Amino acid sequence: MCYHVAAATDIKDLAQTLGKELKIKRRLDHQPRYDVNGFDNPLLPVVAAGDPDYLRYFRWRLIPNHIQDPKAYKANTLNARSEEIFEKSSYRAYWQNRCWVVVDGFFEPHVTDVKKPSESYYIRNFENEPLILGGIYSVYEGKGTFAILTTAANEQMAEVHNEGQRMPVILDERNREEWLRPDLTPDRMMELCKPYDWPLLAYKTIEGVYNNRINTNVPEVILPVEV
Repeated sequence: MCYHVAAATDIKDLAQTLGKELKIKRRLDHQPRYDVNGFDNPLLPVVAAGDPDYLRYFRWRLIPNHIQDPKAYKANTLNARSEEIFEKSSYRAYWQNRCWVVVDGFFEPHVTDVKKPSESYYIRNFENEPLILGGIYSVYEGKGTFAILTTAANEQMAEVHNEGQRMPVILDERNREEWLRPDLTPDRMMELCKPYDWPLLAYKTIEGVYNNRINTNVPEVILPVEV
């Protein structure tokens, strides 16, 4: 599953690259985030179907808008399996609330020995441009929260994420605008959730991404290690 991403690029630069306007309540001093842990429930840049001309921040972990006490809500809604989007009560009300989740790349674990810690791999596109991940969102008390959709791993990602065999839904230039259209049907949505069919750049990086006792929010985490 996708629990770690990189968000080092300034949101202002992302908006310019994507041709979107910024909609944020206050300008935050940009601090590059090389390893963003979803379990910290961070803010990430998104483009929401309900307002597709704007790039804004939503918080990672979807909180259904009927929940009375978010702190008491214990479900792990960082990711949503796309195959179950119309079945699970946590997600089925939000399939029309689609969004882009804009990241520089994402991390996946690679198991070499069950007795050893997993290796960490960083995945991005070859052009080093933003990756657009497919997500769904909820607006809770005026604030947006989201989940990243996942799908079966393609051949390349199955070799990297060799234990979980999953990958995030990645949208390319052919379909990312369609993802935000209000008339998108459930069947077509599922077609867009198919495994990504373009090559990605994946390489081993420094150890510790999946160890909370190690600070991996450093530039080296998005660079390949020398073998």
